[in-house]
Amino acid sequence: MKSSKLISILQHFSKRQLKRLGDFVASPYFNKKEEVTAFYRYILQYAPDFESNKMTKTRAYRYVYPSQKGYEEKLVGYWMSDLLKLAEDFLAQEQLQQNPIQKGIYLLEIYNNWQLEKPFQSTIRPLRKQQSKPKHYDHQYYYNEFLLHAHENVYFDRQKKHIYDNSLQKAIDNLDLYYLSEKLRYCCEILNRQNVMVSNYELRLMNEILDYLKHHPHDDVPPIAIYTAILRCLLEKENEQHFKHLKELLKKYAHFFSKQEARDMYLYGVNYCIGKIRMGKENYRAEVFDVYREALEKETIFEGKHLSPWSFMNIVDVGVSTKEFEWTQNFIEGYKDRLAPNFRQNAYSYNLAYLYFHQNEFENALGLLHEVTFDDIGYSIKSRTLLLRVYYELDEIDSFYSLIDSFKIYLKRNNLLSENRKKIYLNFIKFIARLSRLPKGQNSRLLKLKKQIEAARNTANMKWLLQKVEEKLK
Repeated sequence: MKSSKLISILQHFSKRQLKRLGDFVASPYFNKKEEVTAFYRYILQYAPDFESNKMTKTRAYRYVYPSQKGYEEKLVGYWMSDLLKLAEDFLAQEQLQQNPIQKGIYLLEIYNNWQLEKPFQSTIRPLRKQQSKPKHYDHQYYYNEFLLHAHENVYFDRQKKHIYDNSLQKAIDNLDLYYLSEKLRYCCEILNRQNVMVSNYELRLMNEILDYLKHHPHDDVPPIAIYTAILRCLLEKENEQHFKHLKELLKKYAHFFSKQEARDMYLYGVNYCIGKIRMGKENYRAEVFDVYREALEKETIFEGKHLSPWSFMNIVDVGVSTKEFEWTQNFIEGYKDRLAPNFRQNAYSYNLAYLYFHQNEFENALGLLHEVTFDDIGYSIKSRTLLLRVYYELDEIDSFYSLIDSFKIYLKRNNLLSENRKKIYLNFIKFIARLSRLPKGQNSRLLKLKKQIEAARNTANMKWLLQKVEEKLK
């Protein structure tokens, strides 16, 4: 029973939701089976985790039928199935109650079909008032506008009045705005994924849309303006004006979106800066620090209650690169509990090791890295890269070359990484291996290696590699 779909859903219910579900199940409108109501009372004893070994089908059956001696397992299965359906109906009902505009739109459709003028007007008036002061100006706002105008158009059409009404035009205008907002958002997501891993997505009409927006800018429509800027950052990385424009739009419009969507928008800006830093443009470290600091202050960087391990790592990287070691230490300690439990210890250990490495505490960094185990590809690569640098600094030759061999195999066999991402780390492995074999005094060969590193551009930890070359040259 503990591994059932029903229990997995109930484990996500709050205490308030569990109580309201009890009222829902006990209502004869939704459920007329007293056995199901009793069955829910039984499993509710084991809330909120529902992990007790005492919660069994046999005990549930005896709870519902205390006077019966036998046991029919199939009946418990029926109750679980019925309760699952009720729980899902309850969740849908709760969602509807939290979205009064969607609820009102359903009523408008009914009143239109019944041709009831007064109920239609009394329903649409408060919806119009609510839409005039929206909480968010995201894609959903324009979709709601489209639906309201569409129902107004149906209502007007049924009046058979031969006069002009603008509801039809407003309906199609807002449908366009909704479509463009969502289309641009998904285009950004697809391009972002393609930069990280191999994928076979198709981007239809993207160029046509961008051409249309070039001649018909929608800077007054927050989602279209922001996602257009993000898309141009992804497509035209060399044109830094797109990032500047994105920063301006985020300051102007970010508060119009939910925290989750605003977070994603900020992370696009972060990723753009990180890409520039990888190309050697160190001025973008200050840029990414500003983006992160603003997102932290507004708490838009969090996914619900949690900070993603990637954002955690990137913030540490920015703090370290700007030599804000005390700030970074305080951040690691202060925000580690905001990491999801399944990532917490590993992310904490890796990032503390990263800080120690940049404070030249290599032994402490090594000890922490040996404790880190990651299933995530990105964190796994970062851990190997940092460990390779630690071995280099400690002159652990055997471990160094052993890791180089295994790291190259790992990268070449990984089918999820894009060729560009593989190249970044394979270049790093190639250059650090060459550097390790060059002794001090081989200045001509060291200068040649320096030029090769600078010419390669797409290399992880380029600044550090060049620094190590300079140390040998001196």
